[in-house]
Amino acid sequence: MTADSGLVVPLPDVEPAVAAYRLTHDPRAAIGVAAHVTVHFPWIPADTVDVDALAKVRELAETTPPFTVTFAELRWFGERVLWLAPTPDAPLRELSARSAALWPHAPLYGGEFDDVVPHLTIGEARDRTQAAALRRVAAELAPVLPLRAEVSELWWYALESSGWWVRRAAFRLGG
Repeated sequence: MTADSGLVVPLPDVEPAVAAYRLTHDPRAAIGVAAHVTVHFPWIPADTVDVDALAKVRELAETTPPFTVTFAELRWFGERVLWLAPTPDAPLRELSARSAALWPHAPLYGGEFDDVVPHLTIGEARDRTQAAALRRVAAELAPVLPLRAEVSELWWYALESSGWWVRRAAFRLGG
């Protein structure tokens, strides 16, 4: 399966607080991916997304009521990935589980993780210098927490031949 398509919930309410950090430290931000929590990645290959697949996404969104999350805590995956933890995370976990059930042939994160943790990535470090920079980011970002976000849409992102991720469709939660 190609990793050229995904489903996310965008977080425009927190974008102003995290955008500069993400542009510097999250490679996906630099190629068009807005602040978000991933729902399903990799999803089905972009060239196989058809009317039926989009109808399933629409139904998934329509049967999920909008909700609010708070980002009050910075966390790490190891020493390499700095992220914000959404509270509550149950609605995001449920949304991911429901999506995974609709497309069992496309397991979340390729089946790599036993527990898929909802998160907003701030940045990734590939070496000690980048890790030190992310620790500084954590120190700068911590005082502006908590951040609140209304979760009201589900987006389909696809990787274009240009190398940019582009929102191809947006679906309102709760219809």
